[in-house]
Amino acid sequence: MSPKIIFQIIISAVFFVYVIFKVDLSLLFQAILSIKPEYYILSFIVMFLNTFVLAKKYLIVMNPSGIYQSFFRLVKINFICRFYSMFLTSAIGQGVIRWHISTKNQQGRLKFLAVMFFERSTFLFALCSVVAVSVILAQPPTAREIARIIYIPLSIALLGLALYYFYLSYSPFFNWFNRIVTNIPHKKESTLVDKLIDFISIFSIYHKKTEILISSLFLSFVWQLFFLLRVHLLVVSADVPLDFVDLSWIASLVLLVQALPISLNGIGLRETAYAFLFGTQGLPSEKGVLIGILLFSQMLLISAIGGILQLMSKE
Repeated sequence: MSPKIIFQIIISAVFFVYVIFKVDLSLLFQAILSIKPEYYILSFIVMFLNTFVLAKKYLIVMNPSGIYQSFFRLVKINFICRFYSMFLTSAIGQGVIRWHISTKNQQGRLKFLAVMFFERSTFLFALCSVVAVSVILAQPPTAREIARIIYIPLSIALLGLALYYFYLSYSPFFNWFNRIVTNIPHKKESTLVDKLIDFISIFSIYHKKTEILISSLFLSFVWQLFFLLRVHLLVVSADVPLDFVDLSWIASLVLLVQALPISLNGIGLRETAYAFLFGTQGLPSEKGVLIGILLFSQMLLISAIGGILQLMSKE
């Protein structure tokens, strides 16, 4: 087992232990027993449907790479990626497995790295945008305090992504930047600059593909909306008095934190984040932990589907 995986397991365990000592386990158990199953099922259906949204998005962004997978094949890959992500950080686990399965017996593995980077960038842009807008619209003072904390990193992230899209879409800037990179003086035996040039050239597959950028961003926002609807249904199921705007910035911020590769599939980190942010809204920490557990239980169900599909696969 690699030191990185051991570190992630330790971090998850630390957060898990923190949650155990932070909340009243008897209240948490009562909250679990009192959930409304019909809303939980609806929430799971929304999560299931969101898999198709992601598949459609990959179908679009993979087109310039020349790597072809059918829509339903991409749906299957999404489920299998969910299965493997249970054993790794969700972002890294899904990315590696998607890269391996999608490019198996095909050329263009480096191009698929550009596909994943491009797709993840639109996901991050939509997520950061939702966090920024919902925090601004939220009324509680706590939301405004958190806005002051995350304003700078969110602004930097959105600005960086906007420049990346401008680079891809605006030819004069694209050509100017590439000329600067290719004219960087370096020794003949140095390969660092050559690798940088090769790396940049890989991303040229999205140059002037404005329609793909717009479609990917649109589907990213659709995915985010489905995700928020899913969490909202869980909040209703758990009888948590939280309106949709406040839920939007809390759930989106937790999802953003979860993307950090510091824990095993977000275990412990997700529950701790919900417990803390619910507490800032005057809600019981137990309810926050409950939402985290319910989200994780749905991930287990989706992962089980992926595990079955993987066992049935002849690959």
